[in-house]
Amino acid sequence: MNTIKRYHIIGYLFAYIWIFSGNVLASTPPGPPPIPEYPINEDVTDTVNVSPALSQPQLVNAMHTKLRPNRGVTHLIPLSIYVKEGEYLRLSPAGFGNIYLCINHLTKKALCEQRVSFNYTTDYYVKAAIDGEVYIDNRLKESDTAVAVTVTGGHNMPVFNLNKHTDNDFLSMLDDATVPNIHLISDKMIITGPIAKFKQYGVTNPTELMQSWDNIVTWGQQHYGFSADLSTIHQPVANKLLFLDVGDEGAGSMFAGNYHLGTGVDYVFNRVIDTDFLNGTRGWGPWHEYGHTLQPRYLQFSGMTEVTTNITSQKIRQTLGHGSNIVSRWDNTIFPYLDKPNAEKDFFGSQLGLFDKLGLFWQLDLTFGPRFYQRMSVIMRNGYQELPTIFDVDQNKRVQLFIEQASLATGYDLREYFKHWGVPVTGETNIVMNRYAHYLQPSTGIWENSDLSITKQDHEFGEDVAIHYRPKTKQIQFAYDYFRTWLPEHKVTVYVNNRYLGEIENNQSDEFDVHVDPSHAIVTVATKKRLTKGDKIKLVFEAPHTNTVTYKQRVNNIRMWSNSEKDKITVKVKRSRFNNDNFTLKAYSNGYRIFNCENRVCENADVRINNGNVIISKQYQLRPNQPVSIVVGKANGELHNVVYAK
Repeated sequence: MNTIKRYHIIGYLFAYIWIFSGNVLASTPPGPPPIPEYPINEDVTDTVNVSPALSQPQLVNAMHTKLRPNRGVTHLIPLSIYVKEGEYLRLSPAGFGNIYLCINHLTKKALCEQRVSFNYTTDYYVKAAIDGEVYIDNRLKESDTAVAVTVTGGHNMPVFNLNKHTDNDFLSMLDDATVPNIHLISDKMIITGPIAKFKQYGVTNPTELMQSWDNIVTWGQQHYGFSADLSTIHQPVANKLLFLDVGDEGAGSMFAGNYHLGTGVDYVFNRVIDTDFLNGTRGWGPWHEYGHTLQPRYLQFSGMTEVTTNITSQKIRQTLGHGSNIVSRWDNTIFPYLDKPNAEKDFFGSQLGLFDKLGLFWQLDLTFGPRFYQRMSVIMRNGYQELPTIFDVDQNKRVQLFIEQASLATGYDLREYFKHWGVPVTGETNIVMNRYAHYLQPSTGIWENSDLSITKQDHEFGEDVAIHYRPKTKQIQFAYDYFRTWLPEHKVTVYVNNRYLGEIENNQSDEFDVHVDPSHAIVTVATKKRLTKGDKIKLVFEAPHTNTVTYKQRVNNIRMWSNSEKDKITVKVKRSRFNNDNFTLKAYSNGYRIFNCENRVCENADVRINNGNVIISKQYQLRPNQPVSIVVGKANGELHNVVYAK
């Protein structure tokens, strides 16, 4: 039997007396503690809708699939509330655990110094630990539903909304404000800064300012081929750009951080909010930081972070009518470097400055025109999505992949071009590129192009224009690169026998049936007019920043088909023409020669005779809308035809 010590017995006795006294001698029964009362300014409240489509997880995923770095674009939702340290805010129930309140102290580089989760089912009270503007931090999952949340308390923070408020409203906001900061919001942009600086810099035109920023954001997206008409990976992100005047606590002069851009010193915010700066020749800083939100992964070669962002700056400057920012550098630094023997050049070293290195990327734009980076972006985004093991490579291999893909897209062997800039081409790349040597034109002379003069130019790269006669309906169908006619002032006019038939502008037409392939950015057009053999078809393409170009085709007895479901390419030609001594035929696609015919014999293709026609066919793996080029030799030259795989 166990022995119970004396102090154990005394402990049990006291416990019994305490329980007895608590239950029997208490004057009132115990109950829940009273609900605390927090001082809330009920006159200040804001309600916003929080959508999973604009949440932080969805934004990160979207930027990744669009090959964009996770910078500048935000998931934060600004409220018309400013709170001071020690004050209380009341948060309505959110129903989810993925919505947070963010209190941001503007002059700190890091966002959201204080972050508090909304409660699932009840109101929640927050005591501010800092002074700052209030945001909703949207971290909803894709499976969550949209929800409206309300925050009450603090002080009214002025918010200027484009298309809702006038310039006079803005001036009244500045005068009547009782807090230090203000938000300016448009479709694509949020700017947050001190009211004192808006007054100091004499900003009286917020409508023009925010319209200017919306234009800048749009131009940057267009340069890399983002369009709402295309599939998801080629569409602009719906989230807004957030620019904060952080001031001296920021990095550099300006910086691009996760989910926001910011100033890095106290005296450059005027570059962001003064339209004379922003739309003038001194807007490079904000354009440069915006470029960091766009610069695609396929251009992120080693050490290029501060170089390729300036492709965007250059395009915005050009669009605003200010020309190039590197005009003086061609003769002073770039051409002296390019004149050196290749063995002495090191593009990735210190021989060139950041703006000098921009010359390599700008010469490609000067040579191939605005469509180059648009078409390359579609190719690379599709490649990363469909063939990640080939396309999603490390920084050192990206330049080699770019050389290969840019060569195939343009039809030029760009190895010599990159070597001339001091970029090594690996043996592995040479093995791949040698397969295309018979198909690609030499890149000689491209490195002589500059903003001062153009030696070699080919805005019609890629052989994308296909004109196809359909004998059963006696109508024509044609196809071409989406970026030829995708914007106002981008159009194609169609003539038959020199008579106007119709036009397509902004990829719309009253005369033709227009269809867009959203994945590959190809436009196909069907005409309604019946044609006969011998009719002459003419397409005239016009677009800003490029020359007007004309494509002509005569209805003849050569027929071409390609089908991605059957993986087959077929060409039909009259037997008499096939037997002509001058007849040759070659078929190419994506740099590969598929088959060729000469001297009445076809290599790598099946040939059969049917009712006086020669049917040439080849089983060949094709994706939908993959272009196939057919080159037919003639006594006085060659006839180039393109057909897109059905």
